[in-house]
Amino acid sequence: MAGFDALLAQALGESVSPMTTQLFGVATHLGDPATLTALGLLVAVALVVLRQRGLAAFWVVALVGNGSINTVLKNVYERARPNAEVLHQLTVPSFAMGWSFPSGHTSGAVVAYGALAYIMVRTMPSRWHLPVVLFAVAVAFTVAVSRVILQVHWASDVVAGSISGLLWLAVCVLAFERLGRS
Repeated sequence: MAGFDALLAQALGESVSPMTTQLFGVATHLGDPATLTALGLLVAVALVVLRQRGLAAFWVVALVGNGSINTVLKNVYERARPNAEVLHQLTVPSFAMGWSFPSGHTSGAVVAYGALAYIMVRTMPSRWHLPVVLFAVAVAFTVAVSRVILQVHWASDVVAGSISGLLWLAVCVLAFERLGRS
């Protein structure tokens, strides 16, 4: 996998245009810890105000749990990030510091936008379900791709972030569904 990661990073460094880098540089902020924290607080408060305390608890557990899991995994694997400054002549921003594996932006986007879609599907008319889910998938996918395009993560970091985020989100949804029916 490391060989594939290195080949992909080299190919991206040689072929990604500055405009593409700029576009993904903006999109990646949808997975920033500050963005997800603000979204987390906003949604939690809105759910409490709307007297949806169970969904508020689900939301908080999903986000906080993912952050904890990601931190543990990063500390277990301690994988260095690609050197984006060398590979892509990109000045690495401060949000791309620390260990690389798994991608926290990716797992955070998968869990936050996936959990938000779940909440919206539970509370909105059915005609909105597909657009909401597709939007959540599109945002999470865009954040994931941005991490590779910007070369602040290896592709395998992003795959791992997607898998860990999806697994945690599934655990949270299944637990909420089970507790809600008992």
